[in-house]
This record gives sequence, C-alpha cells and structure tokens, in this order.
Amino acid sequence: MKTNYSARDLGIFADMKQCVADSGFTNIGEIPAEDSISGITTFVYPGYGIEIVFSFRPTRNVVDVALEYGVMPVEKITELYELINHLNNLLTVNHYCIDHEKRKLALRAGFFVTGYFLDKKDFKMFLNFLLGTGQTLKPLIDKLLTTEETPWSIMESMNAICSEADALKKGFEESKKTEERPFIIHHSFDLPLRPTHTHGLTEVGLPEFIMANEPIGADGITSMMNLTYDDFISQESDGKLDRIRNGERLQCKMGHTNPDGQDVIFILCFCRIDPESEIVKRAYEIEDPKDLDPKMWIIKIYVEDIHLTPTDND
Repeated sequence: MKTNYSARDLGIFADMKQCVADSGFTNIGEIPAEDSISGITTFVYPGYGIEIVFSFRPTRNVVDVALEYGVMPVEKITELYELINHLNNLLTVNHYCIDHEKRKLALRAGFFVTGYFLDKKDFKMFLNFLLGTGQTLKPLIDKLLTTEETPWSIMESMNAICSEADALKKGFEESKKTEERPFIIHHSFDLPLRPTHTHGLTEVGLPEFIMANEPIGADGITSMMNLTYDDFISQESDGKLDRIRNGERLQCKMGHTNPDGQDVIFILCFCRIDPESEIVKRAYEIEDPKDLDPKMWIIKIYVEDIHLTPTDND
C-alpha cells in the first residue's frame, strides 16, 4: 500500500473528508486501500442504511464515491445483474455494480481532479446527486429482492408509467398555482430519476427551476424552490436573474422555520442550465430542446450546505 502521498494528495483527501462532514455525515473514518486514500461513513434513509466509501487515487487523479447497500442474497444475484444492467442504461454519470466475491451492491461514480485542489462545490453537488439517484432507484431493487417480479416486469412497469400521457400527474404534485406563487412543482416519486422541476414561471416572465432529487425529501426541495421564487421577485434581488442568465453561478443564503421549530438555513447555488442537458430532457419529457417554449430558460438549483439551529429542547 502506498504511503508516500504528496501534500497535494493529502490535501485533496482532507477536502473530501471536510465536504462529507459539511454535508451532515458523522463518524467518518479512514480505511486502508491499495494505491488510494479512502474514507468511509454511513447514512440512514428511512427503513435502510448504506455505507458511503470515498477515495482519491493519485496515480490516476480520480475521485471515486460508492454507495454500498450491503450483501445481496445469493439466489437473487443473477436477476440482480440483469436489473442493474437495465438501470445503468438510464444513468449517465454513475453506475451500479456488484462485487462478485462479497456479493455487495454499490452505486459508484467518479471524476477527474485536474488541478492542485479539489473543487469542493462540485464534489458536494456530485455527492448529493449520487445519493439522490440511489434513493430514487432503490425501490426498484427492493421490488426485485422482496417479490417474485422479474427484472423485465419491473422495467416494463416503470416504462409503462413513463410512457403514459399523464405521467407527470402520477408524480407527487407538491403545490398548486396560487396568486402568490403562480407555478406548480413536480416532485415525482413514481418516475425514477425524473428531477424536481417547476411549470408556470415562463408564463410570468421568469425562469423555470430544476433540482436533482437530492436526499432531503419533497418538503425540503419544495421549500427551497419557494424561497428561491420569493427571493428572486423581491426588491433586494435586483440583478440576480440577469447575472445568472448571463452565465454567472450565484450562491445565496436562505432560511425558514420547519415544523419542529428549528430554523433551517440553506446555502443554495444557482446556475443557468443548457436545455440540451439530460436533466432537462428527463424533467420535461422531451427528446429535442426545440420542443421547449422558446421563451423558456431554466435555472438549476443545488445545495451547498444546510444548517439547523438548536431548539430549546435540544
């Protein structure tokens, strides 16, 4: 195992650990690995937990993150290989794989570090996107493991939902148009990998919003979009939209009080997104960007950080 890592190598790994900690993970440990510097932490979704393994391989300048779901039942391995082959055809920057010897399922992704330092904003966005992808596709894997359905029937069911003309209505419509907020938000649980997005803002001369399905829940994403709308139409936000439209990436601090009485502070980032991006095609069910309203432009929102202030009961 390599031990003579450079200051750059150690600095990049330290930044990765800090990003993981900033994202709310605890008990972050380091694990021995050949030719790489690796760390591990855990994350618990409702009903199940995962391990997050992250590493930096200096010889290739590659950062790798894997969500490990545990050991799969041996009698389901063959079918699981078939299912993840279908799922991987849906994915662009990540992929499922199975460790043949350990029978552990993992969702993995990686990217190159081209400079001396790690881009912390990009790494946090990368981590959140990976977690969101894992959460939205996990029900399909659970269906294979806990029912008699075949990989083919599971994918057929999903494709049938996606092909229906009223598919968006089968998602979770998080809001209704009102005079105060003249748009709706679609957070689709039934359609894996369809990002949360708005409809209606183009009609009032504003950009539509889009977010990858990050692991913060429908309420959290809806709050962020509503806060973004309120901020962008306020007098204090003069010039923000023009700056984003012209290609600038902005960072803003917003907050609200959740039902538990805690003040939640969001550090959100905003950037204009190309209508040819895969995330736009999936959200708005289009093959050709020309099918979009020519007046429509889209802002991508992603989370830089979330802070909860303690309540009196904490």
